Amino acid sequence: MKVKTCDVNAFQQELNEWRGCAASFNAYSDDHDRFVLKLAKQDAQQEPVGIAFFYCSYLDGPSSWSAVNLVVHPALRDDGSPGYEVCDTAAGFVVRFASASLYGNEEAVLPERN
Repeated sequence: MKVKTCDVNAFQQELNEWRGCAASFNAYSDDHDRFVLKLAKQDAQQEPVGIAFFYCSYLDGPSSWSAVNLVVHPALRDDGSPGYEVCDTAAGFVVRFASASLYGNEEAVLPERN
């Protein structure tokens, strides 16, 4: 598996590849406060991928929805530390976190901010 570290713009480009697909809550684990969102294209020609959000401090929205349009940007976490936010405004979905990993055929990693 190929792994690449991304900045916010490159990670957004990775998310744009999944615009319009279906999203669903896949898992939550209290180790590293990790939340995993599954993205699946309706034509099923491509295997679903997962986005793991690490050290989540805030999560709000539906557990599944279609027509995904995820947008990532830098944000402060609840404790004031630097982090990120991913939202889908139309769906009412928001997650705030320290780092993320989009995995499937390749893995794109959005590292923690200092």
